[in-house]
Amino acid sequence: MNMPALLPSQRQEEIKALLSSKQVLPISELASHFGVSEMTVRRDLETLSEAGVVERIFGGAKLATRVAREVSHQARLERNRIAKERMAEAAAERVQDGDTVALDCSTSALYLARILRDRPITVITNGLDVLTELASSRTEVIGVGGTLRLQTHSFVGPIALATLTGLHTDKVFFSAQGLDAEAGFTDSHLAEVDMKRALIHTAREATALIDASKLGVVALASVTGLDSVDTLITDAPLSELEAISQQIQVVSVARGRSGR
Repeated sequence: MNMPALLPSQRQEEIKALLSSKQVLPISELASHFGVSEMTVRRDLETLSEAGVVERIFGGAKLATRVAREVSHQARLERNRIAKERMAEAAAERVQDGDTVALDCSTSALYLARILRDRPITVITNGLDVLTELASSRTEVIGVGGTLRLQTHSFVGPIALATLTGLHTDKVFFSAQGLDAEAGFTDSHLAEVDMKRALIHTAREATALIDASKLGVVALASVTGLDSVDTLITDAPLSELEAISQQIQVVSVARGRSGR
């Protein structure tokens, strides 16, 4: 498909966008897409490579590792955004002034942090994005140090876990990659699982923020069972949550109702 003639800078932005959706693109395919010569595409890729945006491979190009991570993280932020915003609003109603609140590194927790900023509370988190969001607010923030995991913008590892030892919070809000009535809350990265467990252990009250796409999913490792969580906030309808609602309180933002 030939496109209208673009300026080099416009074409290079389009190349970046195309590589965001495809891991690798050959020069011949890019030349055909833009209706330009392969030599023109090579010059574009050379410019993008010098800027650190792409990596040249034989016969084509791919996004540079750093840029690919940024794109992946941004996609995670946008995935099910409306549902996460509605869940965050419901979660924020459960926070009282003066509370000490633990938030994990999930995007759901980030949406909650955006609502909680400037509230007279204390937030403890291992999420870099949550720290950044609250850094310019009047909310007191305690950051959990440790090893920075770039894929999820989170701090993990023994230093992070040691920081949480002996801390006590009023409420924790967390998410996970999967929720199953029998397997409970599960996630695939073991270091993240350890952090979620530790954050939950600090709290008197635990609330999970799980969008409907994660129901019925069982990931590699168990975060915690349903018996360790007080409330589930989700955008799934209550009709899909019978087995879970028999074990914990469920707040469904899909219909604005809750059940037990």
